[in-house]
Amino acid sequence: MKKTYLIIFTIISALLLTACSGEPSEQDIKKALQLSIKENNEAINSEKNSIQVITKDTFKSEEKDIILKILDDITKDIIYELVDVKKIGECVSNIKEYECEFKLTVKNSIKTSINIKKMKFVQLEDKEWIIKN
Repeated sequence: MKKTYLIIFTIISALLLTACSGEPSEQDIKKALQLSIKENNEAINSEKNSIQVITKDTFKSEEKDIILKILDDITKDIIYELVDVKKIGECVSNIKEYECEFKLTVKNSIKTSINIKKMKFVQLEDKEWIIKN
């Protein structure tokens, strides 16, 4: 009987330890990056909308068209979409944060960029991971 309890305890312990590996997974990193990119793109679009409103009420038609064309050209270069994330090795732990290295693929309207990045991640109380600024 004791042997059965020991086996059950060992299996449960192994499962719990596997579930609590500590560091963010590749999916956690991707989700945190998607959130960060989304927030950045929303901020850019909000500023763009503000400039469009100011331009509409301030400038003549020809000037307004030029400004809005420049604004569109600028924003299409800085609005990004996450294409892929590949975690490279293990993350380095420092108390409650993890520094992770990963291959990041993003694209905008002009090009696709692939870079190796290192970023720090922290886990919130709700178990979600975010990028530490």
